[in-house]
Amino acid sequence: MFLCTSPSRLSGRLAFLVEDIVKTRYSRVIAIAGYATIFCCFNLLDENLPWPGTYTLLADLGTFLIICVNINSFKLLRNEAVLYLRKVS
Repeated sequence: MFLCTSPSRLSGRLAFLVEDIVKTRYSRVIAIAGYATIFCCFNLLDENLPWPGTYTLLADLGTFLIICVNINSFKLLRNEAVLYLRKVS
């Protein structure tokens, strides 16, 4: 269990540190890839897979990409329902 949770914590800390370095003209593409990865996890991951496991690193990768580029200018992110979900989570 420690081996699977430790990389996800490390990736969050690393993403926070490199977010100023990773500002490129491909930032929007990287953010969309991160969101797409997380949305794919809804279909790929289920309760039959062991948790925490190597499958959870896929969701961590998507989160890492989103934190690295730190773009909040998508229209979908300013939707009332999405803002509510961000607030309660």
